[in-house]
Parts: sequence; C-alpha cells; structure tokens
Amino acid sequence: MNLERLAFIGDGILYEVASEYVYNKFKDETVKENLHKEREKYKQNKNLKKITDYDDLVQYFWIAGNTVYGSKTWIHLMGTFIEAIIGAVYLDKQNIKSAKRFIENYIIPNIDTILSTHSQQ
Repeated sequence: MNLERLAFIGDGILYEVASEYVYNKFKDETVKENLHKEREKYKQNKNLKKITDYDDLVQYFWIAGNTVYGSKTWIHLMGTFIEAIIGAVYLDKQNIKSAKRFIENYIIPNIDTILSTHSQQ
C-alpha cells in the first residue's frame, strides 16, 4: 500500500465527515458557498500541515529528494500524510466509524484549535 492510495481513501472520508460536521455546526446557514468555505478549512493542505507541526508528527515522515520544509510541495505532502493516516485507520478497522471517530476526535478539534490560536495572534 502506498501513501497516495491511503490518502485517496482518507481524503474521501475526510470530505464526508467535514461536510457533516459543518452542516450540523452551522444549522442556520443557508448559503451554500459559506458552507463550502467552512468545510474547506478542514480539507486544506495548509491546515492539515499545521497538524503535523502542532503535534510534531513531521518527525515520523521522511521524504526522499530535495523537498524544502514549508514549500508548496512540503505542504501538499503533509496534507497527503494526514489523509493517509485517515485512510490507514479506515483500512485497519475496515470500518468507517473508526475513521470518523478519529477525524471527529483528532483532526477537527486540532484544526479548530490551530485556527482559533492563529486568529488571535
């Protein structure tokens, strides 16, 4: 199994869970574009990359070649890394509920914390 295949399934699950989360969080929102904008916060590579910084997950990720920390390529790879973790959780348990719990208990709260911390600075 390679990183891209794991990230493919993880991305789809993250999309679904983030959609449901935003839909329930903004019950009174009727403008579709606003809901899309909110959901994208949980899908953007730059925010997923912040999780790798926040929890120092980057120490577990080795990249061959000349990828520069903080570059667009690096940010994309870190987003892919987080999506791959979601995919691995799903495949390990063969159960979407496990991946959903991981996203709801780890990904979404960390992104909310990171974004609220950055907006206060």
